[in-house]
Amino acid sequence: MAGESGDQQSPTREVGGYRLLHALGTGGMGTVYEAIDAEGRHVALKLLHPAFSADEAARERLRREVATLHRVKGVSVARVLDAEAESDEAFIVTELIDGQSLEESIHEHGQMDAEELAALAAGLAGALESIHRAGVLHRDLKPGNVMLTDDGPVVIDFGISQLADDPRITQTGLVTGTPGYVDPQVMHGANPTIAGDWWGWAAVLVFAATGRQPFGRGPGVLMRVESGRVDTEGLSPRVAQVLRRALHPDPERRMTSEVVCTALADHAAGREVTTLLADDEEPATAATTAGAAEDALADAPAMLPPTYAPGVGPSASAPAEETSGPRTAYLPTSMQPGGAAPPESPPAPVSAPQHPVWGHPEGQWAGTPGGQWPEGQLPAWFRPPPARGWISLAWLLAVVSLGLVYPSWVLLTLVVLVALLGGIGSAAHALRERRISRGPGRWDRTRVAASFPGHLLLGILLTLPGLIVGFAGGAIVWILAVDTVPVAAVLPITVAVVTLLLWWTPSTGRAREGERVVLQHIAPPGLGGVLWGLIAVAVALGGLMIAFLGGAAPQWSPFPAPPTSFF
Repeated sequence: MAGESGDQQSPTREVGGYRLLHALGTGGMGTVYEAIDAEGRHVALKLLHPAFSADEAARERLRREVATLHRVKGVSVARVLDAEAESDEAFIVTELIDGQSLEESIHEHGQMDAEELAALAAGLAGALESIHRAGVLHRDLKPGNVMLTDDGPVVIDFGISQLADDPRITQTGLVTGTPGYVDPQVMHGANPTIAGDWWGWAAVLVFAATGRQPFGRGPGVLMRVESGRVDTEGLSPRVAQVLRRALHPDPERRMTSEVVCTALADHAAGREVTTLLADDEEPATAATTAGAAEDALADAPAMLPPTYAPGVGPSASAPAEETSGPRTAYLPTSMQPGGAAPPESPPAPVSAPQHPVWGHPEGQWAGTPGGQWPEGQLPAWFRPPPARGWISLAWLLAVVSLGLVYPSWVLLTLVVLVALLGGIGSAAHALRERRISRGPGRWDRTRVAASFPGHLLLGILLTLPGLIVGFAGGAIVWILAVDTVPVAAVLPITVAVVTLLLWWTPSTGRAREGERVVLQHIAPPGLGGVLWGLIAVAVALGGLMIAFLGGAAPQWSPFPAPPTSFF
């Protein structure tokens, strides 16, 4: 990684037959260099994180991904030329695009005019369609990954970000994705989809149209993404409405790329934008102004291209999250400004703080090295822990097998456990919501610990509906079957029905969230998860052996045995 080794910075260093000239940018996956191949061609070489070379599974995944990426064809995408997954230094080589990144162009020249925006939308849409036709997802479309050339926009750095989902590779405490450009569904734990790429596409268009980050900056950006509070201030009302709808948090209510492109083309040609969005405006009208006002003090200078910042020359440094170069290279040519002039600079605040007193400076979060939020990554606390279905299934089997011998104690313990997990899930949810609205703070966990009794009480209350439904279902099974089916067969079915209904009743959703939180800590992916799964299997086998091989009868204590005859 650049900055970690002087050797990697050396202009004469060679990697896999490519001579590295200089580093162009660093991201969560590795460092991008401008390099020269054996034939003297300039290329972009991404030297991947050492974890790729250290792990055979990661190398195999890299081979599969690169084989897929070779199928991506199109004038609007940077072709993958070469890759190395076998050596100690894994890397990927792509075309070096002769152009300027959209991010730098907007900072240098200001936002695009209507014609430029319509052309950008159409060009990027064509690029994404080419990528998707090859069965690839970009998953990190952002202004730094869009190059502007004489022939139109070119998308770079696509597909490979999928590799960073491997927990052995992703940096501790972080998940891949760029704040404000990642589909909120993905940040909630859903698998990336084509819809997520189109969400990023719409966010890039807002950036190009306004010259500002689509959801502002700082800790509040995550809350604004979740609520659909897009900053479209200054845009034509109909264009603003179209772009807001394309970035709706609910995928079912988002406007399609075809409709967005048509609306932008109509606006650029001076035609009336006739697209109707009857149900778009719940939060949007107030949200645009609110989002801008919320960022006004913290971000006013950063919202402008550095050249136009009040009292600052061209050498002024960009904001923290803008300083890293794009992940794939470009040559230093510039797009000629053809759009509207940059917005008039607002007066610089005199004594107002540059970030909320309860949060962290822009681009900085607790728990990351130096307080920095690495480019292309989100804090891991924002994304809920993933479901661990096979571990849950293993413990369900353990509950059923133990229920053959100690049904009353097993079900009583299950109820207590669900209530406790409900409290944990409620506390975890409250912690996440607080961090979304205010950013992470030093005393977050202390506040959660102090309020845990209240969360536990809520967990108990939320367990009651599941308890009623579960025991009603179990009673129905027992009454209907026990007269004609042996108790040894009815009992495990009854325990399974009670367990499943208790666990999957909507009111116990916080308990399921709490289970994922607990498993994240005690059974991390890999060996930890396997260990807990094996323990559950061992418990299940032990219960079966006691019940069937030992011939033990069910011990109903501390509750009385249910009747075995009803009809």
